[in-house]
Amino acid sequence: MAQQPALSFPRPPLSALSFPVEPAKPKNYVIFYDPNRCLGCWNCYLACAVEHSQSKDLFQAIHETPKPMPRLRVLSIPRLALPYVVQCMHCENPPCMNVCPVGAIYKGPDGIVRIDEAVCIGCKQCIRACPFGAMLFDHDRGVAIKCDMCEDRLREGLPPACVEACPTGALRFGDLSEIVRGREQEVGKRFYEALRQLIEPRPKAKKASYKDVVPAPSARWY
Repeated sequence: MAQQPALSFPRPPLSALSFPVEPAKPKNYVIFYDPNRCLGCWNCYLACAVEHSQSKDLFQAIHETPKPMPRLRVLSIPRLALPYVVQCMHCENPPCMNVCPVGAIYKGPDGIVRIDEAVCIGCKQCIRACPFGAMLFDHDRGVAIKCDMCEDRLREGLPPACVEACPTGALRFGDLSEIVRGREQEVGKRFYEALRQLIEPRPKAKKASYKDVVPAPSARWY
């Protein structure tokens, strides 16, 4: 009796078996400012000015003409004498972009709001519209300027100059979702620690005795 050949079934291609991969979401870069860590040292202000200079060097930048302008400001809260860093928030729906009559301000897919200085006519409408006071004006060139997150540094894989120069970590750079997740964890840890101190019983204070109040004599008279 002849042996019948084994049945074989065609295998589907691997592409049919693999699950669809969701496209990676574009990064929404932000610079987060934590006023609780700010010392008001002005390192971010100085680093921003040097980064936007022609020489990229501190000792040469102070002699440049025109003077390099930083893209942020360090202010003091009235009556409290507390420092506060003012810089572009790169809004989701930027008011400065909406009022620009020539379309010089635009928002990229990475969340960074940029100014095309070649198109800017210097009307200062964006400065009036910014609710944070983060838009500045370069009188030497007659154009509006703002934080650009140091795009040259981002291409090299480096953080913005202000973030790198901050000695206390008051400025942080990253994706918005990652920054928010990190802040939630920090707030959760502080809440847990405060709750733990309320729930856990405090150790009873030891009653002071005569020996604790009156020190033992260092010498005897007899």
